[in-house]
Amino acid sequence: MEKHIELEKLLSYSSEGLAEGYFDADVYAEELKYKLQRYQKLVRKETSEITEEERAERAGLRIQLKKISDEIVGEI
Repeated sequence: MEKHIELEKLLSYSSEGLAEGYFDADVYAEELKYKLQRYQKLVRKETSEITEEERAERAGLRIQLKKISDEIVGEI
């Protein structure tokens, strides 16, 4: 298909591995990676150092990431 490579025994590969290797696709969107990294940074901040805007951002990210994790679990 995309790379015109013939693969044998596809059952020995994960779907993520096939997508990454065959289509040069990243399984996790860059946006999701950014959100995870940003959330981690905000969670690690000391309570006295975090601004109200960062608190709101952290809460919003927590809700978004929880929703995504619930969707993933629902697919399994």
